[in-house]
Amino acid sequence: MSKASAWFYWNQQLLLEMSRSYYGRELLCINTGLTDILQIRPNSVVAVRDGKLVTEIRTHAKYSKVIRHRGQEFLDFKGYTENQMYRKAALGNFAMGVPVPVGGGTVSTFFPNPHVEVTSVDGQTEELAQGSSFAALVGGSGTGASDSATTIDAGLILIDAADNTDEYTILRHGILLFDSSALPDGDNIDSAKLSIWGFAKSNGISGEDSDNSRIVAVSSAPATNTAVVSGDYDSLGSTSFGESDIQSSFSTGAYEDIPLNASGIANISKTGVSKFGIMYKWDFGNTATGLTWTSGEVTQFIRIRSADQTDTNQDPILEVTHSSGFQLENIERHYPRGNMRGVMRGAL
Repeated sequence: MSKASAWFYWNQQLLLEMSRSYYGRELLCINTGLTDILQIRPNSVVAVRDGKLVTEIRTHAKYSKVIRHRGQEFLDFKGYTENQMYRKAALGNFAMGVPVPVGGGTVSTFFPNPHVEVTSVDGQTEELAQGSSFAALVGGSGTGASDSATTIDAGLILIDAADNTDEYTILRHGILLFDSSALPDGDNIDSAKLSIWGFAKSNGISGEDSDNSRIVAVSSAPATNTAVVSGDYDSLGSTSFGESDIQSSFSTGAYEDIPLNASGIANISKTGVSKFGIMYKWDFGNTATGLTWTSGEVTQFIRIRSADQTDTNQDPILEVTHSSGFQLENIERHYPRGNMRGVMRGAL
């Protein structure tokens, strides 16, 4: 088999799809009177004409030469056709209940800046008030913060030895910012996830198997993009963007993924900084259900690595899968005959 024949063999589905349009037959110089093209070879076409099976054979490799001669036109129309083929397959699978990725495009990863920050920060904030109700800590305005340590308390609840029954002293949660401005403005975001590296955890208040021991991703709105301060404590949002596994199954020494839902994806910026917060589900839901209060100084926490850890192999990650909304320029740019004016203008 010649190289040309092999190329036509491997690209047969694409060529047949192109030939199903008037423009495709014009582009490939296939007789427009032919219908139901069945096969295209370097020098012949098998098709149906007037209800009969016919083979048009050329003495030279006409269709190979056409593709070489009109290469840019072919590449433009090839891109359009492949997108159409993908859309048809996706719609067909969707109709049959088969999950189909949207776009299946590029994966981009983003990290917070280590200290000293340039565009994005990560850190933790806390509310410290000895002898407080759980609700009082949740509703606090912040008493402390850190943005240069190598770890972050994604969630922390502390009971002090001086606390009385059902009183607590400290509640912490994290803030994670990512400069995602490199995402192309015109791309669709197909999926995304937050990945946090589990460093340590404590089950001092016996809540690790509770559904409320999950880490919840939310929005955040710190005063600046390059520092975390006490007043950022109450800037975290009230809409869940996704959750981790429960604490007993939360990975340490590895990444724990939090797949982002539609609200979380909508929080990703293509022009600036994407701002996230993380907290215990106890904190998120303003409930102590699932905790077993005990006297003495005990803590419940999940601790993760920050961007201030050396290298980025344990940094918080925002991973975004995105794809371009296909846009084919007016194909007349490469087709000066004018008989297909504007046929392919517009976005899919």
